[in-house]
Amino acid sequence: MKKVTRDEYIRLTAIVATILFVAAVGVCAFDFISVTNRVEVSPQEADTTLQESPGWDSVQMQVIANEIRKARQHKERKPKRYKLQEGHVSPYDSLFRHYAKEVGWDWTLVAAVAYVESKFHHDISSKSGAKGLMQLMPRTAAHYGCPDSLLYDPEENIKAGTALLADLERRLRRKNIDHDLVYFTLAGFHAGLGHIYDAITMADSLGYNPTLWHDNVEVCLQLKADPEYYNLPYVRLGRFNGKVTSAYIREVLGYQVAFHKASGGVKM
Repeated sequence: MKKVTRDEYIRLTAIVATILFVAAVGVCAFDFISVTNRVEVSPQEADTTLQESPGWDSVQMQVIANEIRKARQHKERKPKRYKLQEGHVSPYDSLFRHYAKEVGWDWTLVAAVAYVESKFHHDISSKSGAKGLMQLMPRTAAHYGCPDSLLYDPEENIKAGTALLADLERRLRRKNIDHDLVYFTLAGFHAGLGHIYDAITMADSLGYNPTLWHDNVEVCLQLKADPEYYNLPYVRLGRFNGKVTSAYIREVLGYQVAFHKASGGVKM
């Protein structure tokens, strides 16, 4: 075997270090890019008549659908183990139980939304201006009875947040959304209802089922990152990174399962 010289060893070490550095930068960049989209468009502004449009090439939609299926099967991030104290999910469990009735959800699902949004920190705000446990934008919160001065109040924030979720459900039912209503509602809470309406219109125009989330409207929401699609005349709100919303929904539902089990499956 040929003996490796000192200079060759140094060069090899430098190459390996470079490869490891590039890989690390890539991971960090991926985490940095995965930033939640938050657009302040009220449900009233977004609630417009869906328009019809000619069909479109579905090859790219199938590619995205396959990517989504792979993500669900292999790449979903499992919720980190959440430490409970005396069986409680958070200091706000009683509020989640009470106001979850507003939307008719299991209280642990509302808790999961709050945890993903704020990690149960009631006094934080995002760079985009969202505030409190449910990370509500001030104008949206005011519409549901919570002025800016009360956004850091846990009860007022949860009350407004669940009122928003209930309103999203009502509006989506008008579009004949029923089977996957929770998925659509979480998507609307995260992305804004206008982007979801765009995706529903696109699904209807491209021959997909506009009332189903998986492999249909979810795919179209992700197509809104492509100029070939977000520049279509019936796409009202333009470009959007739908992959972030899909990841958000999976994360919320993952924590909901964990919280439900940790609380002993107590609904009320």
